[in-house]
Amino acid sequence: EIAELEKKRDSDTTDVLAVSDSEKAAIIADADKKYKDDINQIQEDIDAGLATDEDLIQRKEKHKEALQKELDKTSKKLERNREDEELQKENQVLTEAIQEVSEEIDQLKETTPLSESEKDEIIASVDPDYDASINELKQQAENDPKAQDELLEKQKSFVEELETAINEINEAINNGENPTENKRKKEVLEEKKSQVEQEIAELEKKRDSDTTDVLAVSDSEKA
Repeated sequence: EIAELEKKRDSDTTDVLAVSDSEKAAIIADADKKYKDDINQIQEDIDAGLATDEDLIQRKEKHKEALQKELDKTSKKLERNREDEELQKENQVLTEAIQEVSEEIDQLKETTPLSESEKDEIIASVDPDYDASINELKQQAENDPKAQDELLEKQKSFVEELETAINEINEAINNGENPTENKRKKEVLEEKKSQVEQEIAELEKKRDSDTTDVLAVSDSEKA
């Protein structure tokens, strides 16, 4: 009988509770009081050309964090008092609200191009020092053949790092982890990989050409 009562209690806890629209609005507002006003303002600013969809995404992500923080608190309270219907309602509303805003963020991201700074951040996550070191090597390589070899080695190493990162992202996508976000990251890294591979091909072609020219001059001097 005890086991049956516990089973019923758990079932009751997971049942969908009837929550009015006003109750939902109040629960969500408690988690993030300025959300609706901020969203309305951002929409107006977008229409006026003063803001972008990226601003909208950022505010929605901030809202999602606030909801999750509130859900964590509610879940802990619910663990101590599983029969509290108000806590059950809060838990249900916050969970649904997080799912809803997550879907809104994903839809916006699918149609909103990444900014250059966001792309730079994604690339830097693979190798934070790449741009600085590669720019220095490129300057040195203009007059120093040895630096050309170092440059090629650095670029080829970076391509391998990009391939590893892309493979990890593919695994995450296959596991259903943030598919929209990860697809955007993958596109950025694949674009960068293609760019670096092209630079490698051009540099190798130039190096081979320079070597041929040096050999030709050497032969003519011998003659």
